[in-house]
Amino acid sequence: PVVNGKNVFWVITGNANGDPVMVNYQIEGYPLRSVRPGVTGAFSIQTESITAADYEQEVRISVRVFDDAPATRGEVVGENRARSGDRPPPAIVASRVVCNDGGGDTPCQSGDYSPYPCLHDSCAFVAITTANFGGPVACQFTGGIRGNYSAFGLPAEGTARTSYYYGWKNETFNVTCWSGLRSASTDVTW
Repeated sequence: PVVNGKNVFWVITGNANGDPVMVNYQIEGYPLRSVRPGVTGAFSIQTESITAADYEQEVRISVRVFDDAPATRGEVVGENRARSGDRPPPAIVASRVVCNDGGGDTPCQSGDYSPYPCLHDSCAFVAITTANFGGPVACQFTGGIRGNYSAFGLPAEGTARTSYYYGWKNETFNVTCWSGLRSASTDVTW
């Protein structure tokens, strides 16, 4: 098999031994394909490239080589398994979702969450964009004036707004996110 990330294909080789053969192959989850190499000797066929549903996923192909004219020469049947490539390193990006406790559609606080309203133009929730985690993500925010905070259940791939906000210009904090043994970290200056 040839593997490039989530993409996988095979090269099927054989020998027709003097009479053209038919090659049937089926990649698990895909339709049966039939190819006639059109030679009486050695042949090589490249399958279609498929994209696995995820990284590190097993993909299986079954192959049948036979002579359909005359049909009495028998057949050869085989199977092969491949694993799509390793997941790239996880990555996170922190961004701002503007909020303000002085009015408007998106207040920073709800109920008695904090006694200190955020009233200036740098007030914003932290949104986290995650990639390549492979499962639900948890994040820890450390540093900054408001102290430490954790967010759980963020998507393995995508963007989610946390309920934590920062509001002090030039405030620096760290975000570390993890899922299982995979983690990524970034420092953010607001």
